[in-house]
Amino acid sequence: MDRVDVSALVDRAEAAPSTVSLDAAVAALRADDTDRRAAGTAVFSAVAGGDPDRVGHYLSLLAPRLDDGAVAVRTNATHVFGAVAKSDPARVGDHLDALITCLDDPSDVVRRNASYAVGEVAKTEPGLVGACLSRLAPRLSDRQGRVRANVALAFRCVADCELAHVTSHVDALAGRLDDENATVRRNALVALASVAERHPARVKSHIDAVEARLDDPVERVRTAAQAAVAPLTTTGTKVYHPDRTADELHE
Repeated sequence: MDRVDVSALVDRAEAAPSTVSLDAAVAALRADDTDRRAAGTAVFSAVAGGDPDRVGHYLSLLAPRLDDGAVAVRTNATHVFGAVAKSDPARVGDHLDALITCLDDPSDVVRRNASYAVGEVAKTEPGLVGACLSRLAPRLSDRQGRVRANVALAFRCVADCELAHVTSHVDALAGRLDDENATVRRNALVALASVAERHPARVKSHIDAVEARLDDPVERVRTAAQAAVAPLTTTGTKVYHPDRTADELHE
């Protein structure tokens, strides 16, 4: 398939993804030309957005593109894995190592896509992700809020089912309790609450940071803080009295 043909296939995939033959785009994934690889992965990305199950069978062919030299190719490839992870996380779990490597990508979008896929896998395969938490932990302080939120979600999911993997990362989670992103704060608190229920001594040293979130401007964060504080103290609960207007933060 030449460049003109694959470009036309991209246009068709964006306009009517259900009519596109993915087999026709496979050759472009292995092309020497960067533009053709970008176009080939763009076809899969467009189709995955509406019908991820169709694309799931091609993940092994897309996996090498996760570390492609072109950011556009990596962006498209990680988007595909994220879309498939939402509907078929077990299939994406087979490529977890490569996705976690993508969390060190210089592109914010690539890291965001990859972290989303990892978070989705963690929901149903917490043990698989739990074994990799040491590699995920540095991304709790990623400069991109959605990356931090997705990684914190992975910790939260693992803490719910595979707590032993999380206990050594209490300090890193506590360090995100003042994050500017409310979803990060909430996910970190839920993970800490799971630890506190079984191992309160592990969280006790961070009780001041946890209690501070009882006055968080976002209700769902305050609720998570209450659950985390409960196993740590019997001294009562603070009452939230807002002295300013605060919009809820979003991912």
